Amino acid sequence: MSQIHGLAFFRWTGPAAVVLAWVVIFAAVSQNHWFVLTRNALSDLGSPAANIPAIFNIGMVITGVLAGFFSVFLMWVADNKVKVVAATFWLVSSSALLLVGYFHEGTYPHPFVSDWFFYQSDIAVFSWGIGSLVSKEHRWAIFSLGLALAAPTVAFFVRWPSTGVLEVYGISMIDAWTISFALKPPRIDTA
Repeated sequence: MSQIHGLAFFRWTGPAAVVLAWVVIFAAVSQNHWFVLTRNALSDLGSPAANIPAIFNIGMVITGVLAGFFSVFLMWVADNKVKVVAATFWLVSSSALLLVGYFHEGTYPHPFVSDWFFYQSDIAVFSWGIGSLVSKEHRWAIFSLGLALAAPTVAFFVRWPSTGVLEVYGISMIDAWTISFALKPPRIDTA
């Protein structure tokens, strides 16, 4: 039972990152009345032209740190090497999110780290799905693989009105997996 208590902090950092990201986005929007989701990218909220860009940028750094802690939980509950690899992809994704805040809109690496966050998140979920197949956790395999394949397919084929709307869609898909996993992870050793 003590192992579960040790996991509790890391387990809830994923949902905490989800909540914090949206709080940061809404707080940044509230300071930038020119922002229109159907015309802007979310990262515009952290550009030098934004009012108080630190809200968005520092918020993304902290959110990335929390998401990185969640990768520790994923590693802890992983029961095969494929899942450990998936957790590592999640850590890379979290690092990219942290870098979105550090390399704000208008700096050279920003487009790369922003895209990398979404790509690595999808690869992490897909890899977890493969690992779930290996572990014979069919519900998690179907959910993870379905989400990891459907989300980018929809993102590719839908004509989005703006980068911001596409980002909200992508973030929502990542959030759905994160919250689902934290609420009901496939296995936790209760010994």
